Amino acid sequence: MKQIYRTSIILHLVKNHVSLTPFAFKRLYLYLPVSVIMAGVLVFAAGCVGKKQITIKKRPVVVPARIILVKTKDEAEKIHLQLTKGANFAKLAQQYSIHSSAKKYGHMGLVIIWELDSPHREILGRLNPSQFSRAFKTPQGFAILYYIDNQYFDRGIRQFESQQYQEAVEALEIDVSLNPDHCRAYNYLGLGYEKLGQPAKAIQVFKALTALDPKYPGAYKNLGQAYLENKQYEEAIEAYSEALVQTPDDPDIMNNLARALAEKRRSLDIALQLIERALILQPDQPRYWDTLAEIHLARGEKIEALKRINRAIELGGRPLYFKERQRKIAASMIQEKTHRPVPAVAKPRAARPEATQPASPPPSIKKKERQYAVQVIAVRRLSTAEKFRDLFSQRGYRAYINSRPIPDQGLFHRVRLGPYRSFAEAKKTAQGIKKKYQQDYIIFEEKR
Repeated sequence: MKQIYRTSIILHLVKNHVSLTPFAFKRLYLYLPVSVIMAGVLVFAAGCVGKKQITIKKRPVVVPARIILVKTKDEAEKIHLQLTKGANFAKLAQQYSIHSSAKKYGHMGLVIIWELDSPHREILGRLNPSQFSRAFKTPQGFAILYYIDNQYFDRGIRQFESQQYQEAVEALEIDVSLNPDHCRAYNYLGLGYEKLGQPAKAIQVFKALTALDPKYPGAYKNLGQAYLENKQYEEAIEAYSEALVQTPDDPDIMNNLARALAEKRRSLDIALQLIERALILQPDQPRYWDTLAEIHLARGEKIEALKRINRAIELGGRPLYFKERQRKIAASMIQEKTHRPVPAVAKPRAARPEATQPASPPPSIKKKERQYAVQVIAVRRLSTAEKFRDLFSQRGYRAYINSRPIPDQGLFHRVRLGPYRSFAEAKKTAQGIKKKYQQDYIIFEEKR
């Protein structure tokens, strides 16, 4: 009976995972045969297999969150009631919150939960995406927290990368409505509209993005592209000029700005300098050669335009489009030759009789002193001109803004350096700028 009792004790201990000290296990081993010990081990293994594995759901450590902070409990409860009825958390935060993040729609960024104060940590840790908390007291007042839900943005990005642009646009529209400060969502939404052939909608989205964050990478470039596709050349020129200030070494911006200038038939010398600089950076880009051909056409240089189109055809790209351009340029050259008027033969003039009295010498004209200026940019937006002026002033140049209207085009602000007393001095300065900063220029002669 003692043997059976001891056996039942060890089986009970093993089955229920009760740990034994080495000394206790040694004493049991002395009283039990090997067969009983093996039976206990088998029971232990069976017990491990039979038990259910309980998985503990891990809560995220880093959470994107928003906050609304107000002074009184009544105000917090009124806002909470609006939220329960479907009001937009971000817009209410911008309207009512006294938190420092109010201007950013209450956006706190990516919050590390264990770094928060105790009430914030406990409440935010219990929320799921798209959920907001009850109003709770803090040392600064009463707060409501919101766990930002990025599911629509993530879905939109996946669909955009899969070239399902309509579905991507629909998902990103929802994300923008929930998160009116989400710059990346605005950017992809605008690109989605462009892919769907809706440049007018893309313009609206990119304008909203530039208003939200003027320095967001590629915002003005994408806005200029949307304007260009919508044939709004003046607006495209303005947007690309701003983009070029922010990213002066981007050949695509240079090309597109030059294209817009060529389409508008204005500042063709600057357009030519821009595209030549772009071709230095990427000489095998067919689109750039096509833009160069368009500039030559605008300047009336059809032979040069034809050469540039032939180069674009050699490099590939869009062969049907380039060959159609080649045909039109060649046809216009033939038509120009057949319709060229024959110059009239000038009649010989009768010889004038010699003057009987010597002509009096012309009155002496005081020679005006000349001076020269190096122009680095001309833009419509005064703020852009001021940025360039301050930039070159910091570099040690005498920079100033010359503003005057152009007939039928409006007011333009030109950033100029100088004045210089000789053309050689101005040219030396301009070439130094070109070499050091890759900055295009125009030298003007001014009289005073």
